[in-house]
Amino acid sequence: MAERKEVIVGRFGFGRIPRRAAVLCGAVSGMVALVCIGYLRCCPGDYIEPATMWKLTASAILYAAALSAALLLKRRWARLVYFAFPAVLAWEEALNFAPVDRYYAAYQLAFAMLAAAWCWCADAVAGELIAKRCRWLAGLPTLLLGGTLFLLPVTILAHRLTSGRKFTYDSIQAVYQTEPAEAFYYCFTHLS
Repeated sequence: MAERKEVIVGRFGFGRIPRRAAVLCGAVSGMVALVCIGYLRCCPGDYIEPATMWKLTASAILYAAALSAALLLKRRWARLVYFAFPAVLAWEEALNFAPVDRYYAAYQLAFAMLAAAWCWCADAVAGELIAKRCRWLAGLPTLLLGGTLFLLPVTILAHRLTSGRKFTYDSIQAVYQTEPAEAFYYCFTHLS
């Protein structure tokens, strides 16, 4: 039995995982789990749809794995910005809308963690492929994906912080109906 265990460990390479990497991955996974549970416990309401729990768990595992990989690779630290997306989205929701209940927060958290993990993976692949050709353009995917990912939450936060008003349905409809000339005029007349 001991021989078989050694063959399995040697075959899959689990024996070569450094202790530091295992501790880092465990610590990251534990922190993600604690923050998720804490966030959901702080939200008002008492109902989480049972079918959401496996989605939330899978999202947390993927998020923790991507964050662990980002920390272990020690390359392009700007890519860590993606992992702030769940916190920014939760902060934006709390400031702009009514307190988010647990039912909605579970879906929001799963979406935010999946979006962050996906964007980091896409950025890592695209950035490393670009870095092989042209090293100084390797940060371009981070700018494009990060800017796209954070565009809506940061816009809503900026509107709330500068004007003191919430972003309502009428505000969103006005933004969608705004023409480029109106947008430039608004930006130049309201510099804040």
